Amino acid sequence: MGELASLYSIASYAFCGGSLAARGGHNIIEAAIWGVPVLYGPNMKDFADARDLLEKNGGGFMINNSTELVERIREFAAEPLLLNKVSEAAGRTARSQQGTASRQLAPVFDAIRSLYSNNTSDH
Repeated sequence: MGELASLYSIASYAFCGGSLAARGGHNIIEAAIWGVPVLYGPNMKDFADARDLLEKNGGGFMINNSTELVERIREFAAEPLLLNKVSEAAGRTARSQQGTASRQLAPVFDAIRSLYSNNTSDH
């Protein structure tokens, strides 16, 4: 546990496993946060939102088989400017999601605080 993040930090690109087989994929934001373009197969049901966001912003790429994976890696190797562009897009996209859970939970916590305040003021 925890070893993958260290590896992502030194990677030029990442292929997230479990996505060529029907296993649901892997958390691709973990790689993207390091400014690493992410490659993955079509089975990303568990991380569909992250996939859509990275694809929309140019930092994530679906591949359908090992041949497409090799082609994409060769493209990155042959075009360093492209690799730099998609690396920046991956990192920027992932960083834009930081704090999302806190923002989504804020109204829930506010409602709980309000209920608690109202209940304690009645006594």
